[in-house]
Amino acid sequence: MKRFTALLCAVLLLLPLSACGKAGTPKDTADSFFKAMQKLDFDAMNDCTTNEANVEWDLGASDYFSEETTQKMLGIFQSLAAKIEYQLGDAESDGTSATVPATVTYPDASAMVRDAMTDVMAGMIMTLFGEESETDVYTQLIDAVAEKVETETPAMKTADVVLPMTKTDDGWKISALSDDVINALSGNMGDAFAEAQSALVG
Repeated sequence: MKRFTALLCAVLLLLPLSACGKAGTPKDTADSFFKAMQKLDFDAMNDCTTNEANVEWDLGASDYFSEETTQKMLGIFQSLAAKIEYQLGDAESDGTSATVPATVTYPDASAMVRDAMTDVMAGMIMTLFGEESETDVYTQLIDAVAEKVETETPAMKTADVVLPMTKTDDGWKISALSDDVINALSGNMGDAFAEAQSALVG
């Protein structure tokens, strides 16, 4: 199972937009997967993958966040995912396994996280001079990132990926997800959030 752990992630419960059924082709499965990714629909994404390739979003810092902050962070990822674009190439198959190439363009919001962290750290320094904040630093970070995502245009990044697939009793399933696919799903914020969390707790 592919686990994506960031400062804050949450499982989104949505009705599936599309299903990867028995009658589909490898390219159909890839198309359904990326459509689900654009809506951050994990149920639909995992319907297109084997158990080993399922995407699990881990609420890695759940003890630090209110429900309101959790939903705000979820909104950040939804906003970024909606900007994902993809083009599929021709599938190659031997009947039981297949590969589908794809070009994925996605927002790279890692710089926004790092900039927001700089702002928060500056605010923390101000507390040393008696200007104490009414909110904790984790909430401040999420608020700062949310504002940047809403008001700024993230850089776009393009990656060429290959989706390996296997034919199962339930149709064609993606058997592995590369780091590039996970980066597209997370707006390339995973490492930046990990750095921020380390700085805040360290």
